[in-house]
Amino acid sequence: MKKLTSILLCSISAMPVFASESLQLGIGYSSLSVLDSRSQIDYTDTVDSVHLAAKYVFNDNVAVSGMYRIASDSECETSFDTDCTDPAFEVSGIDINVLLGANLDNKRALYGYTGLGIYSETWDYNNGQVEDTFRGLQIPFGIGYNFGVVALEAEYLMRLTGDYENGLSNYFSDDISAGLFSARALVSF
Repeated sequence: MKKLTSILLCSISAMPVFASESLQLGIGYSSLSVLDSRSQIDYTDTVDSVHLAAKYVFNDNVAVSGMYRIASDSECETSFDTDCTDPAFEVSGIDINVLLGANLDNKRALYGYTGLGIYSETWDYNNGQVEDTFRGLQIPFGIGYNFGVVALEAEYLMRLTGDYENGLSNYFSDDISAGLFSARALVSF
């Protein structure tokens, strides 16, 4: 009898976890910034793009999110607010994150999260003349408001940059920092 009671109590306590699952799909804007500190001049490559987003919320505290950034051209500036003479790259990428937070599935609430994720993006110049794919870990930080069926969300992804170092045939140096800001609207299904 004790065993049956224990199984029943575990099943009942697990029900809300599975009962609150939801899928969210959306679209948004993202801005990737890669800062390269070469000698006395800093170079910043920025890529602004539209992205498609999906999030699967397991419960109020755990979710998995993904984002596909549609190919866009990079823009480069120096620390002297001048444009670089470097070429523009076409950049596209994918981000996948495991999120831990509060109120992730609450239908009318402010929510926040952090977690751990991975990124993979391709930088292409002149149709493959120079091309590189960068992959690595990232730490997401996000906040949003869920209005019921629709949620608005802002997120910052702090990237670990080891894969960028000396990439694109040494276009990047070994002193790199990178982050991605995104904002999106999500619809729950």
